[in-house]
Amino acid sequence: MKFLELIAEKWNLVYGKVAPVVSAIAYVLSRAGDILLKTWQTILKFRKIFLAAPVVWAAVQLAFQNLERLPDTVGLDVQLDGTYAIQISRELACWGPVVLTIFCLLMMFCSRRILTPWLVSVMTLILPIFIWIINVFPS
Repeated sequence: MKFLELIAEKWNLVYGKVAPVVSAIAYVLSRAGDILLKTWQTILKFRKIFLAAPVVWAAVQLAFQNLERLPDTVGLDVQLDGTYAIQISRELACWGPVVLTIFCLLMMFCSRRILTPWLVSVMTLILPIFIWIINVFPS
């Protein structure tokens, strides 16, 4: 019996010293969990904005780069003989894909589905690159 009383006494001594530390750690972890939950809820609430911002930034950056690189008239739809079927102005060739990207992002904001219009808007970022490639390396 003395052995069990000794174990119970030591357990109460250890538990008395450890219990406040464990409760403090549990409180800190619960507060950190609350903060992470609120952060995740905020990200989910504004997910469309978080998805759209880098796409718009990339589209505008590509437009400014093409404004510097493209000639005054830009050719589209290269024919077999090396001429262009369509000639447009540099500004239209640069800002047209930006307008298309913004239109796709507006569809994303109006849609319940998010990723499909967002992926389409990401794919529109290829247009300025293709326009530049067509006008620099005609076939």
